[in-house]
Amino acid sequence: MIAAKSEREIISVGVDYVTATARSKRSRQVLERIGTVELHKERTNGCEVGPFRLFDLEGLRSGAVEYATSLHYDMLRLSSHVASQRWHEVVQVADNVSRLDLQVTVRFTPHQPNLAEHVERRMKQFKRVKGTRLEIELRRNDVKGKTLYTGSRKSDLFSRLYDKGSESRLPELFGCWRMESQYQNERALVYAKSLLSVESAAEHIYALVAAYYRDRGAGIINTSPTTVLALKALSRRPYHDTSSSKRLAWLRNQVRPGIQKELELGNLNAVLEALGLGHLFGPSVVHQQQTEDV
Repeated sequence: MIAAKSEREIISVGVDYVTATARSKRSRQVLERIGTVELHKERTNGCEVGPFRLFDLEGLRSGAVEYATSLHYDMLRLSSHVASQRWHEVVQVADNVSRLDLQVTVRFTPHQPNLAEHVERRMKQFKRVKGTRLEIELRRNDVKGKTLYTGSRKSDLFSRLYDKGSESRLPELFGCWRMESQYQNERALVYAKSLLSVESAAEHIYALVAAYYRDRGAGIINTSPTTVLALKALSRRPYHDTSSSKRLAWLRNQVRPGIQKELELGNLNAVLEALGLGHLFGPSVVHQQQTEDV
């Protein structure tokens, strides 16, 4: 169970994923502009660009952006940091929003490694007492940690609770858990448009996510006056793009082990060439390895 004296620090609150379509000329132009700009940014940040096709739509995808067009409509999908930054512009002009993910990330001190099990037990108890048909599934991964899924992926509302520190493998997110509510179809459009009409989107998102767990017997986070003040401060904080940290984590965890093996085999020059770093070290490194090989 959650420690009685555990502190909860709100790390981030916002839109984590949005899929929008536009049919009118003006709306299509706005989605095209946003999609083009964000695809360029993702490519500049090192993400690969590739083709994207869905039904009669054709376009491009890169990193957290997918943009495609057809004869009658355009579609734009944004996730992660891009969704957090650009959702308002997208939703404002969209003729339809078919998916919307809202997230709340909280750091627990001390760390609560068994939070997923605790919530699972509370929800299953609530399910037995109320006789609901809520689907509950807890998955464990030895690298990415635990994830608790609730609801059906085919329904209009689906939720995830997962260890964000383990999933991201970023030291600054140790002890953090993320709660995500995924809305689809008509419900996604209704909730997306509702975010445009409230004074504070962050407070509204927090309240929606908190209510999801509270209404299913597992009140993880609350909406106390202190929390409201923290959300107001959070909404004034400039967004911190963690894409660089994620790339560095990927290099450290995925690329470095392979490079170390190549270095052990004496393939320093090949490694530098593959990484495009030979010009940074000059011919002395090449000569040194050739001498050692002799």
